[in-house]
Amino acid sequence: MKKLLLIAIAAMSSLMAMAETKTFTDLLTVSVNGISSTQQATVMVEDLGDGNINFRLPNFVLVATNEDPETGEVVESKMGVGNIVVEKLPLNKGDNYDYFEFSGDLMITEGDMEGVDMWIGPMISPIPLVLTGKITNDKVYVNIDIDMMSTLEQIIHVEFGKDLVEEKVFEDKLMVSVNDVSSTQDATVIVQYPLVMNNTYPQTINFMLKNFVLIATSEDPETGEVVESKMGVGNIVVDNLPLTAGKGFDVFSFQGDLMITEGDMEGVDMWIGPMISPIPLVLTGKITDDKVYVNIDIDMMATLEQIIHVEFGQDIKPTYTVTYVVDGETIATEQVEEGGTVTLPEVPEKEGHTFAGWTGVPETVTADVTVTGSYTVNTYTVYYKVDGRVVYSEEVAYGNPIPNFTITPESDDRYTRTFEGWDGEKYDTMPAHDVTYEAIISVVDGIDEVVNGKSSNGKYYDLSGRRASQTKKGLYIKNGRVVVLK
Repeated sequence: MKKLLLIAIAAMSSLMAMAETKTFTDLLTVSVNGISSTQQATVMVEDLGDGNINFRLPNFVLVATNEDPETGEVVESKMGVGNIVVEKLPLNKGDNYDYFEFSGDLMITEGDMEGVDMWIGPMISPIPLVLTGKITNDKVYVNIDIDMMSTLEQIIHVEFGKDLVEEKVFEDKLMVSVNDVSSTQDATVIVQYPLVMNNTYPQTINFMLKNFVLIATSEDPETGEVVESKMGVGNIVVDNLPLTAGKGFDVFSFQGDLMITEGDMEGVDMWIGPMISPIPLVLTGKITDDKVYVNIDIDMMATLEQIIHVEFGQDIKPTYTVTYVVDGETIATEQVEEGGTVTLPEVPEKEGHTFAGWTGVPETVTADVTVTGSYTVNTYTVYYKVDGRVVYSEEVAYGNPIPNFTITPESDDRYTRTFEGWDGEKYDTMPAHDVTYEAIISVVDGIDEVVNGKSSNGKYYDLSGRRASQTKKGLYIKNGRVVVLK
């Protein structure tokens, strides 16, 4: 029993050692029926070491501000909700961050914040709640939707921290057209890419055009000076814009009524956007790693009887892929803007072949295209020689079989000549150079023996095969051999 107890204690100690709690302090934004308030809050995330976490948002309160009718002072009041605690949440691993989520009915427990006497969460629990979060080593971002429709007829949306995003800032010219009258100003566009799992490409972006103003110039009737005036419109912010792939860029768009928020540019005292929002707006854009191009149409016909057209940056042309194929293999690719020309690559050498050129080269690139190159096989000459003199030659393409050639040398009464073959390096197919062969000819002398005077040994025959009863100087056949008598 004691041994089992020690094992249990050791196991608990091990688990406690593996658990790690991180505390994050940030702004908590609470939205109730479209009305938002911000407060400082603390979130705790305990890593249990087994792929799960415990999440805790303690002392969650609803903060309201009211003006005292007697004193005019702004009075802050707090209504306690309670502790939002979700245990054993699976922690999903990713490359950019880890994430967790919960959806279900949750028991909210009573908080312990000073100055708060009543906590409504425990009274109306369990409460339907949806929680999603992203976490890194030093940041956490959490969204919570608390469904209180059945009790308080409202849904409370809670957002802790800032979404984990990659932010790009683009500075360029902004052209504004109002009733066909155009003006140009410097402007900044901010695009945020929410970090995603497994390094896959971002599926949405947040778009921000801050401090958008209308600029008008007029001439002072007294001084003749050109006076510039600015009328503030505000911040155009559209979140969660879906990205779709284009040719060399990504595309995003929005169409609908948008709330334009107040800007913070010095020298602009009034921002008309928040006054007349929501405003019908159409936004389209293209984006690459280092460029963004945006068109915005702001429909103010109902208020100012005009449509404001806004264009940021230079249009981004489509980019197409040019593929270079030689002998069925891709040797290079390049990306070319629409209307551009191709840059032909260097071609690898191919043995003693000669590159014949490219086919399918467009004058300008207007679509994905494949350019094809080819080689022509080189030809070389095979020479057949007899006694250094060429008796036969033929041009043969590299790699083709070398032609056979034979000769029949002439013989005479005295010499018998026989063709024995060719001298030279042997190839089955044509190499990448000329080939020379020299004939090998054997020569046999027709006289086998020279005899001085008459011989009594053997029988002699003349060249016609008749036996000679008497011999004199000349040619005879003896024992099947040609002999000469002197």
